[in-house]
Amino acid sequence: MWEEKFGELQQEFEFSNKKVNQGFSENDIELLNSKAQEMLGADLPQAYLDMLKAANGFEFNGFRFYGIDEELLSYKPTQHINGVIESNLYWYEVEAQKEYIFIGNSSISWYVCSKMNNEYYILDLPPGDIMETHSCLKELFEELLRTCLL
Repeated sequence: MWEEKFGELQQEFEFSNKKVNQGFSENDIELLNSKAQEMLGADLPQAYLDMLKAANGFEFNGFRFYGIDEELLSYKPTQHINGVIESNLYWYEVEAQKEYIFIGNSSISWYVCSKMNNEYYILDLPPGDIMETHSCLKELFEELLRTCLL
């Protein structure tokens, strides 16, 4: 399960005398949801918001899990956050990519949620071809964690 892999990630951070960003406050999440609807034209998946409760974004071994954009936070994060809204707006510069909500990336992959259906994909970066399909976001997040811990 993703919680076990996340525990391993936390141990890796602690080994390097670093900490994973704390989860968000309810005020932060309300503001994020409102801003996501305004800027991305979509609600963020509840499972994604649940994962943000564990860690508000991280970067490890070249993998990024997007968090709440820093300007929307009511606190100063431990480490830099690649904001979900800012990151999606960047990827949306290519029209075809607007069908997804990007939750993370590596140097060779995007981790995305389809806006059209309840499927979750790992896309090849940069062409955007589907490399893997996952039935739930927790499964996709677990794969991101598994791969970044290799």
